[in-house]
Amino acid sequence: MSPENTTLVYFSPTSTTHTILKEIARGIGKEICAVIDITKPEIRNQNAPEFNNDLVLIGAPVYGGRLPKDAADYFKTIKASGSLAVLIALYGNREFEDALL
Repeated sequence: MSPENTTLVYFSPTSTTHTILKEIARGIGKEICAVIDITKPEIRNQNAPEFNNDLVLIGAPVYGGRLPKDAADYFKTIKASGSLAVLIALYGNREFEDALL
């Protein structure tokens, strides 16, 4: 499978998650076609797009072993068909616990 587009979907209050996702895309040689920054409530209130034959990098920071509720709720609405998803959970000096569940 060769994804047609690469999209970043992230929650990034400090821009660290955004930076890391951009660098991951660059590191695997993918040009970013779209960016969905769900940090802003007005974006989270919109319907998530449906992905078809895409590479979607999905990321959020981990706080207390969990993803932020707003981010997790939005991620649950993402629909994809024939797409690849890479989940990225960023955390500092603490265990990420079950954030990727």
